[in-house]
Amino acid sequence: MDEFLSDSFELLDNDMSVYSGKYVVTGSVVAFYRGGQTEELFWVSVLGDINGDGVITATDCLLLKRNTVVSDTLRGAFRYAGDIDGNGKISAIDNLMLKRMLLGI
Repeated sequence: MDEFLSDSFELLDNDMSVYSGKYVVTGSVVAFYRGGQTEELFWVSVLGDINGDGVITATDCLLLKRNTVVSDTLRGAFRYAGDIDGNGKISAIDNLMLKRMLLGI
């Protein structure tokens, strides 16, 4: 069990500076420390937060649709944020599900 314990953790921006924003956002990093040394880093992916501002808006829907229709540009945590149905692919179904999330239906 000790291998899962750490002394402390921080939420960092994607540039590795301490995060001071209002929301946890896609692209931020959780850093775990033990003995003052970085032990592990995890990149955050907030489902539906395609643009990394921490809020699901019409902009996220537009970016996801653009990724599906025009070009496959989402990478890393942002790609996970866009895979709404969790099947490992971004498709029109993800677009529909994100719109429903936004509308609360």
